[in-house]
Amino acid sequence: MTPLFTCSIPGRVIVKKNTQRIVGSGSRKRAIYSPKFIAWERIAMLHMKRQWAGREPIAEPLEVRYRFFFINRQGEADTSNLVEGVSDALQKSGVIEDDKLIHILHASKSFGSEARVEIEIARIEENQSTVGDIPTPSGDKK
Repeated sequence: MTPLFTCSIPGRVIVKKNTQRIVGSGSRKRAIYSPKFIAWERIAMLHMKRQWAGREPIAEPLEVRYRFFFINRQGEADTSNLVEGVSDALQKSGVIEDDKLIHILHASKSFGSEARVEIEIARIEENQSTVGDIPTPSGDKK
């Protein structure tokens, strides 16, 4: 994976999904996110924009790696919930054209170090498949 973009965002990632309130009724419903999430997203986007330096958004299928670091397990979030806010911030900050372009995703959590998220984005190589063989418990591939 040769990165097109790398970025480290300091601080604990605030989960988007668990910090929203739905307001309104009928077809006028909308989500309002918590002040903590909004503050985290602003900081994340600032780091992303600085690192990207005004280039055009990436508009091709991508492989993305997220590494989430935490001081401890207090308030541990699901990995899938952590990914959503970071992916949306990449799109909002203009690094990627659309988070639907993330075809291959790697995400991991580690504990016992300074809180942050590290991001690497690479293009999918021509010979790299986005649909791989799925190993079975016996080790055979389907």
